[in-house]
Amino acid sequence: FLYFIDGGSLMRLVWLVVAIFPIAMVMTMTMLVRVHDDPSLMLTIRKQALHQQNKLVVEEQPPIAVEEISTVEDEPVVQSRGTSKIFRAPELANYLYETTSLLDLKIHTSPIKDSEPPTCGNEKLRKIEYNHRKPRRGEVSTLEFMELLQHDPEVSFHVIKSTNQSANKYEQGTPEIVSSIPISYNDEFRIDKPFGGWKAAFIANVTSDNVGKLTAAQRIGWQPPPYYAVFRNAWVNKGYAILCNRTYGTGACMWESPKEVPRTTVNTFDVGAVVCDTWCAGYFHWTHEHLPRVAMIASLFKSNKEAKLVLPVKSGFQSEFLNILGVSKSQILKPDNYRFRQLYFPQPQRCGNVFSQTLFILRRVIFESLPEAIPPSKTIVVLAERKHGSRMPHNYKEVKNRLVEAYDQLDFKVHLGKKVTEQINLFRSALIVYGPHGANLANILFMKRGSHVIEMLPHNKANLCYYSTTQRLDLLYHVIPHSGGKYAVSFDEVARHFNHSLGII
Repeated sequence: FLYFIDGGSLMRLVWLVVAIFPIAMVMTMTMLVRVHDDPSLMLTIRKQALHQQNKLVVEEQPPIAVEEISTVEDEPVVQSRGTSKIFRAPELANYLYETTSLLDLKIHTSPIKDSEPPTCGNEKLRKIEYNHRKPRRGEVSTLEFMELLQHDPEVSFHVIKSTNQSANKYEQGTPEIVSSIPISYNDEFRIDKPFGGWKAAFIANVTSDNVGKLTAAQRIGWQPPPYYAVFRNAWVNKGYAILCNRTYGTGACMWESPKEVPRTTVNTFDVGAVVCDTWCAGYFHWTHEHLPRVAMIASLFKSNKEAKLVLPVKSGFQSEFLNILGVSKSQILKPDNYRFRQLYFPQPQRCGNVFSQTLFILRRVIFESLPEAIPPSKTIVVLAERKHGSRMPHNYKEVKNRLVEAYDQLDFKVHLGKKVTEQINLFRSALIVYGPHGANLANILFMKRGSHVIEMLPHNKANLCYYSTTQRLDLLYHVIPHSGGKYAVSFDEVARHFNHSLGII
């Protein structure tokens, strides 16, 4: 009333503030009461605050050079406008190259209490696992999965970090990152038009005006910090950690969740860990989705020789990798129903993608366990061939012979038939890796930053998982698109990629 009868503008402002203040106080108190009475509302507010903290903010930037490569992720994009610079994948990679060695990888342990298995009813298990592109019941986001573990009363949650605070910049997760385009010299292939299974399309010059048009392929979504959980009195079945009424999935590409608590167990152990089940047998899925999980808790198996790892060892390469990480054969249990008084559950990875910080932990643990490789006398090119010739161009031998002849200054190597340690050192010392899509490229995760990966990729079904890996490690990704089936590649096109990698063009 006083606002309307007082003619002075200053006094009107005073009366407006006086009127609004008690209304604002009432609204604030109402919200606090709601939050206190409704824990789920607090969880929602906390998730919104975390996303706000890590949201993507961009400004006008110069064109992205073709050498600047970035990444892909499954998490939903949070778009916003702002004045900060675009955060690009090489910046995160640079930070992780500098700080991963400072992380404390010693696993937290606590006294083990002898206990009887908990008494469970007949309630149906709640399935908790990562969401996929085709949503299904029980699936949650990466953030929700982590928060459910954090607040589970039967779980002890631990983030892997350092006593040096400079290495803990992303202890609450990494922000979203814009990626740039793959390197292509195919005049008939449009990198800016949707292609492949991911419906990927790339924008060369990312600005605040077009950032909202990015496809999922051209950014890394929010990624959680590296962590592990410790379950008290838990069962294991098919890679899952099971409590009375809930089961936590192993991540990756496995969808074989148990329906009920195991009624019988083969044995009970004090300490152990569960990693994966059937998908472990595939080389790509093993190296990118499951081996990083073992690396995160490798110190557990070195310090406690009684600790068990539930894992199906079906291939020699699995045993070789586990030996490098310090896991002995006597510590490995084949998949079955087991109960553990303390069950370690390292951070699950997403299907086809390994989180950046976890990937760098894997590299650190592997490299620290191997002797220094002798520097090569010539620049190495790895020809990542397929054992039975599948997915290879029908003119591969012809192109290969011409490459060897044209680039006699290079040392061409084939990785097939070599032990795991030899393959790691070979890829680690290579400047260029050239091959078709498949597990033959999986060892690129051991390459030096700034190296080049040249992938022959069917553009109609393109799976960009290796593109994703290169971006997390600041490698340069080249694509030679083809139509699939029986196909041929042009020597001239391949040579242009080699010249680019060698700095000739």
